[in-house]
Amino acid sequence: MRKRISSRIARGAVLSLALVLVAGGCSLRQRYEAWRGLRVARVEALPEFDTAAWEFGRDAGNSVRMGSEILWIFGDTFTWSGLRCATAAWSSADNPTRLREAFDEWYSPLQFYEFSIDEEAFNIAHAEVPPCCAQRDECPTGETYCHCPAQTDCWTRIAIWPGDTININDVIGLNYYEKVQVGAAPLDYRHLGTGIAIARRGSTQSLRPSNRGLPLLIFHDDEPNFLRATTAHHDGKTHIYLYASTNRVGCQVDVLVARVPLDRALRRDEYRFWNGADWVRDLGAARPILAGIGGGLGSVAWNEYLGAYVSAVNDICVGGNIVLMRTAPRPEGPWSEATEVDLSSLGVRPDAYAAQLHPALGNGRDMVISYYQPLRDIEGSVHLARITFE
Repeated sequence: MRKRISSRIARGAVLSLALVLVAGGCSLRQRYEAWRGLRVARVEALPEFDTAAWEFGRDAGNSVRMGSEILWIFGDTFTWSGLRCATAAWSSADNPTRLREAFDEWYSPLQFYEFSIDEEAFNIAHAEVPPCCAQRDECPTGETYCHCPAQTDCWTRIAIWPGDTININDVIGLNYYEKVQVGAAPLDYRHLGTGIAIARRGSTQSLRPSNRGLPLLIFHDDEPNFLRATTAHHDGKTHIYLYASTNRVGCQVDVLVARVPLDRALRRDEYRFWNGADWVRDLGAARPILAGIGGGLGSVAWNEYLGAYVSAVNDICVGGNIVLMRTAPRPEGPWSEATEVDLSSLGVRPDAYAAQLHPALGNGRDMVISYYQPLRDIEGSVHLARITFE
């Protein structure tokens, strides 16, 4: 069950005071605050991105701070030079929406991921769309796909879409990405695997580690897509925690969590999975940290002001103008019930999606979130908003 912000304030204040009186300690109160969720004072729009590159629309909008610089990685980007499945830009922490990005002679931003030879060959082979695919009006009513020649996949392409980035230091970052086959029908996506790319400070193009000439995939097509990431310290080491949505039934999904030491992220055998009581090697033994929730867990980040991990997700399926936020004392939970944060006052529509937290842009009490708002056809843009907690 979701909880409206306005209905929580008085009840939450009384319960917090009661716990403090009983426990007589700050740590217990802080843990309780994390368990019971959020109280939001206000939301407000932030300035639009400013860039010299030309694009008609691009989605996603993950960010990571490296020193005094912020790396932005966007998803599908429509340019004069064609579709890029991911592009990147840099900005200063002092002026985060003023982007610096490399572009070609058409002022189109460059592709962030380099395709392998096989991936490039696949996309070239499917670049010439058969006439039957272009003549959609001749398709029978209700037919999802056009009737194309045998062995032809209409409008199919290999895409590499960005997940979250973890900074190793001020120069290097590890970016998780999803490799996907995009079909002709809307939302026709076939998951092919999850890999890691190397981001380098100052560059808007990444390196994809390979194994025997093929891009290294940490998780394969028959495994969950562990794409959303955060970090925490355990046993004196920094660990990456990864989240994946599984067992989708309509809008409802289960959420799994994995972790790996930061310095061993490229080794699949070093990943461990939460089974509800311990971290285990067997992915098949993993158990959901959240079951049957709308939209999944989404973006996750530590918030010093709240003393808790915070998650945020919006989804066309559950209404993109509503961001669902949860809190937890640890990356694996327990996670609170969802608090609804309504962005309608900012002009956000129900078809918005791709909510993402940007902890490097806030001071704790003020947390910055991005979302993608489609406009028409291929046009749309990423917007930023500030959420202020009580």
